[in-house]
Amino acid sequence: MGRRPWRRRPFQTRSPLPTSYPCNPSRPLSPPSGPRAPGEADVALLARMARQDTGAASELFRRLSPLVYAVAHRITGVREDAEEVLVDSFYQAWSQAHLYDARRATVTGWILNIARSRALDQVRARRRRQVRHEKATQAVADFPVRGPDSPERAAMRNEVRERLRASLTSLPADQKRVVELAYFAGFSHG
Repeated sequence: MGRRPWRRRPFQTRSPLPTSYPCNPSRPLSPPSGPRAPGEADVALLARMARQDTGAASELFRRLSPLVYAVAHRITGVREDAEEVLVDSFYQAWSQAHLYDARRATVTGWILNIARSRALDQVRARRRRQVRHEKATQAVADFPVRGPDSPERAAMRNEVRERLRASLTSLPADQKRVVELAYFAGFSHG
């Protein structure tokens, strides 16, 4: 039986840490100067984003964009919509970073909640567009198509057209221009 790629490897017996450190043994090791937990690093990045630090925004985007894209794509089901949700979510996070409250959610949870809301809005908007398109298509299909005019109807149209032309030519130039603009150029009557 061959090895299955989805099975986990057994734990390694050898430690991945190096046995010798390039530091002075007489000096004790100092604690790391950066944040200790991954959540603290994200909070620090978001705090820098609130101060309009573009480097922090790009670092947070680099770290969280695959996850945010995956959630957006799972909800929308369309690559283009998921990409739009991804960009909109990080733009909203950028513009509202000062509103983040660490007591309510992690940074990842906060941004994923923004992405979820945006993705659901995108799905609803797509449905509304689809319904409008279907209604318009149905209205066009239901629109009665006129066949060729009968000779009597064509003669009546020509007579009406000639009377309108005669009426327009009898108007002064200013009034004629106003009527032409209102009826033929799409301007309002006012």
